Amino acid sequence: MPLYALPFDLLLAGPVLLFSSPSTLTHMAAVAANGGLFGWQAGIATPIGRFQFTAGREVGVNFSSISKNNERSFAASDDGQLILVDIKSVRLVFPIRDYRNLHTFSRDQSSAIHVQLYTGLDIPTSVNVINPVGVSPPDHRSFWSIGLRASLDWRYYFW
Repeated sequence: MPLYALPFDLLLAGPVLLFSSPSTLTHMAAVAANGGLFGWQAGIATPIGRFQFTAGREVGVNFSSISKNNERSFAASDDGQLILVDIKSVRLVFPIRDYRNLHTFSRDQSSAIHVQLYTGLDIPTSVNVINPVGVSPPDHRSFWSIGLRASLDWRYYFW
């Protein structure tokens, strides 16, 4: 979501400005789409692709083990024993920087690469010991992570 000056500011200001000053809302939306009030989120086109600072524009939320298909993992108990645990957690993902290459096209195919640097916060909601029975669950705290995600979009057209 594009931002004008602060993350989620258009979500808060939009409903109010829609009725009180639609022209101000239109101006704010145009500025937000072009990189924000300070311009630090504008895309930078280079000969090898487009770079963009994306912090604050989006948040990903993953709910782990909401269904009956639980997420199981090995962990160390407080006394160092290897145990099998069922973990339920909420993971928040905050993209920081994006890179998109220049799209390549031909008569029957196209391709694109997207690389994203992100940080994440994993918040465990519950941890249950599966095996061995009777062992107390390990201490579960929230933790931050940083990562790099890459994807290739390649399409072949049959006509």
